[in-house]
Amino acid sequence: MQEIDQNVPSSSMYRKLLFAALFWTFSPTCFCQDVTPTPDDQLKAAKAAYDRKDYAESAALYKRALLFATESERGDAEYNIACTLALAGNRDEAFDTLRDAVEDGYTDRKDTETDRDLGSLHADPRWQAVLNAMSDLKQQQDRRWGDSAFATANAPNISDDEKIAGLSELWAQAKFGFANFWHVPHLDWDQTYRDFIPKVLATKSTEDYYRVLQRFYALLQDGHSNVYSPDEVEGRVGRLDLRTRLIDGHLLVIGSRSPTADLQGLRPGDEILNINELRRPETIV
Repeated sequence: MQEIDQNVPSSSMYRKLLFAALFWTFSPTCFCQDVTPTPDDQLKAAKAAYDRKDYAESAALYKRALLFATESERGDAEYNIACTLALAGNRDEAFDTLRDAVEDGYTDRKDTETDRDLGSLHADPRWQAVLNAMSDLKQQQDRRWGDSAFATANAPNISDDEKIAGLSELWAQAKFGFANFWHVPHLDWDQTYRDFIPKVLATKSTEDYYRVLQRFYALLQDGHSNVYSPDEVEGRVGRLDLRTRLIDGHLLVIGSRSPTADLQGLRPGDEILNINELRRPETIV
C-alpha cells in the first residue's frame, strides 16, 4: 500500500479481486427471490467496514470473498486480509495470513515495508522473516522467467531451436501466469502453441519471427500482455504509434503513443474499417 494521509484508507485495500459469482434462489410459494450476497457485495461491505475502522468485521468479510478468488488472485487477497487483521490487533493470524500470501505469490516487499496498516507488526521478530521470504520468492521468480538459457544473441535469422525456445517461454509464461483466460474462453492455449510451432519455423528472419510472436500473444486480447522485439529490430517490428480500442465491434482511434507521431490525418474518434485490405479489425490488437 502507498504511504498516504492517515485519514485516507490505504490504496492497496482497493485491490480488486476479479470474481464472478451470482446465485439466485426462488420460492415457488411466494414468488420472491432471495439474493445471496455476491463476492463483489462482500468486497464492498469489507471496504465499508475498513473505512469505518471496524477492522475485525472487514477481515471477516474479506475472508468470505477469498473463497471465490482464483489461484492468481489469492496472494493479493490474503495480503489485504493480513492488513485488516493487523489493524484489528490480531497479530498471530496476520502473520499466518501474510505467510499464506507469500506462498501464493505475493512478493511486493517495498510496498509491504511502507504499509502503515502493518505497522503494528514491525517490532515482531517474525516481521523480518516474512520480508525475507518475499525477497527469496521474487528472486526465484526472476530466475525462473529470466533464465540465461533463453538468452539469444541477435542475428538476422536466429536458429530454429532458438525460435522454438522463445515461443515455448512465451507459452509457459501465459499458461502459468496469465490471469485473464476467462476473457478468452474459447482460446485453447495449448493447441494454439502447437499451431504456432510451424509458423515460427517458417519465418525467414528474426524480424518476421517477432511478428509471428506478436500475433501469438495478440490472441490473449490483453493490452498488458505484449511481445517486445530487441532494439536491433524494434524500428521494423515495434508497435504502431497509433493507439486504438475495440468498442462495440468498432475499431476506434483513441490517440497516439508519441506526441510527435504522424497519424496520417487520423484523429481520436475515427473508425478504422480496414488495414491493408484486412476487413476484420476485431482481429487486430
